[in-house]
Amino acid sequence: MRVRASHLVVASCLVVFLGGMLAMRRSPGEANVPAGPRKAAWQKVEQNLREGRPKSAAAALEGLVEDAIADGAWAEVARGIATRVLAETGDRPADDPERLLRLDAAIAAAAPQTRSVLETVAANWTWNYFLANRWRFAQRTRGGVASEDLATIAEWDLPLIIAEIERRFERALGDAESLKLLPTDEWRAILDPGVVRVGRSDAKTGDSPEDVARAVAMRPTLWDVVMANAVAFAASGERGLVAPEDVFEPDASGPLLGSRGAFLAWDVAAETSDVASPVAKAVALYQTWLRGHAGDADPMPGLAIDLERIEWAADVAVGEAVEEHMQQALERFIEEAGDHPLATRGRAALAERMLEQGDPTAAHALASEGVAAHPTSAGGAECRNLIARIEAASLELATERTWAEPWPVIRANYLNLARVSLRVVAADWEERLEAGRPEWQWLEADDRRKILAAKPIKAFPADIPATPDFKSRSHDIPVPHDLPPGCYWVLASANETFSESDNVVSGCFVWVSRLALVADTAEPTAVEREGGTRPEGARDVGDGELSGHLVDIRTGEPLAGATVEAFVQPRNRQQQAFLRNASATTDAEGRYQIRLTGDMISREAVVLGATAVLDGVTHRIGAGRTSIRRYRRPQRTRSAIVVTDRGIHRPGQTVFYKGIACEADTRGGSYEALADRAVTVVFRDANNRELATSTH
Repeated sequence: MRVRASHLVVASCLVVFLGGMLAMRRSPGEANVPAGPRKAAWQKVEQNLREGRPKSAAAALEGLVEDAIADGAWAEVARGIATRVLAETGDRPADDPERLLRLDAAIAAAAPQTRSVLETVAANWTWNYFLANRWRFAQRTRGGVASEDLATIAEWDLPLIIAEIERRFERALGDAESLKLLPTDEWRAILDPGVVRVGRSDAKTGDSPEDVARAVAMRPTLWDVVMANAVAFAASGERGLVAPEDVFEPDASGPLLGSRGAFLAWDVAAETSDVASPVAKAVALYQTWLRGHAGDADPMPGLAIDLERIEWAADVAVGEAVEEHMQQALERFIEEAGDHPLATRGRAALAERMLEQGDPTAAHALASEGVAAHPTSAGGAECRNLIARIEAASLELATERTWAEPWPVIRANYLNLARVSLRVVAADWEERLEAGRPEWQWLEADDRRKILAAKPIKAFPADIPATPDFKSRSHDIPVPHDLPPGCYWVLASANETFSESDNVVSGCFVWVSRLALVADTAEPTAVEREGGTRPEGARDVGDGELSGHLVDIRTGEPLAGATVEAFVQPRNRQQQAFLRNASATTDAEGRYQIRLTGDMISREAVVLGATAVLDGVTHRIGAGRTSIRRYRRPQRTRSAIVVTDRGIHRPGQTVFYKGIACEADTRGGSYEALADRAVTVVFRDANNRELATSTH
């Protein structure tokens, strides 16, 4: 099951304390501390945590909780209890559950007014403990420690830890009515309502007052914050068990992507026997969450939850036309939201889907409506970003690597351009070899600036068809026919100045030449044999060759008497010059043969270049890197071919198998089955544990 990253963000939107497993978002240099008579003391605690001094933070907490209890400042009490646990366990590794154990003990001794919040903290910490150690639980064989004692949580198997997380979220939500009476804004000292959960996709360090106000409006009570975390856990898809054969997969045409009313009336339990389904649990949580805001005077929370439900549902729905049902659900949401700012967020989501489905014109129009409706809203910002992406210019050149008659074309693949400027600049292939980067794609920033600043040999504009539909097009531009033989950079720019800012520039490397190097298709191979005397006719390391033909592109005829050179990087040197290492002269059939040398093999890559004089004019051509495969051929190898009666066996079934033991002498060319030899067969499970052995 795919789950968008945006739905997983909720897992980190709950309680966050500095210096611990989580970190509360705040403006740089500004501690989110409770106001009141203990503000200065809290600032000292937070400063110690930020600077990595947990023991000093714990010392600074002395007396704070007791004073807060005396004043009935329960938010400070809860914050103090959790912060003290974090400070005392700040040096613990990720797989140490001591933090969870101490928080459980603190909850048992805490005042009743703080337990609901602290249970929420415990659920979130347990979930984050699992996320930090997921790989350990995923690799662990089921049936480890059977105890449900939290002290042994590090040894639990996957089903046990998942069940514990579920229990903790259920416990946190058990006192829902009390949590609904606690405004999020009054508890932001210890609970983060999730500033970027809905309405923005960028997580930034400092949150503006408008961001915080919007987040609080979407999560008005502590119950909403806990529900967001519980939904995130269910939406993650973790079940701790192998999915059953009747795994619940809701159809896109059903209530999952239906109207809010249809979704709330859906009896999901009646449709599936998969009682452990995370999807079914997420549905039930979304239904509870939406019902909790039915009839609110402020529509913001209900709209935010419903939009999240729609975006999550699109990832888990199956069947035909999922995308069509998703877009219909977003259209209903936009209509229901009316003139509310979240309608613009819905427009941004729908426009994004339209763009993904290949309709940028409709996406642009819808995003423009969103900007016009609520230009300063978070959704308006998303719409503006989408419009900027759709209107962004793009340009990419493609052409044949060698230009000669019959002349090729320059293909411009572009978007949102009607005219491009082109330049042809002389290139220096030898310089590229000396830099150790013969491939033209390997350009450093200095290389690009040097090429753009070079005086062009040719410069000309090209008018290309516009793209009013915001869809990419291709257009062929004729190449100049009067360039002398050599190598060149071909550049294209959206403006005439080829500026690096507010512009798009593309380029490629070409040869103007009548030469073509046609390498043999077999990969050059150097063979090394272990021990013994080399058999007659066999080659040792350094044997093998680079071979092929040099031909005239114009006629296809082989070229005799031409020079082909091999360039190799010195041994054990990175990004250094390719040096001439060997050369050969083509024969009457245009064939060249260059024997592999030790230097070539040590680098495992060689670059070839060729030179020939045609009609009194010198032509050159360079090739890309040629890989040399080097391997050690062992003298003798033994192996076994084993087959079983079936691919998968259930516990308790008998495994029937048979096999053939073989031996190969690659040097002598002998291959035979092994007779009268003892063979031990070992059976292992998926965790590499030995289950049984048998000797034959």
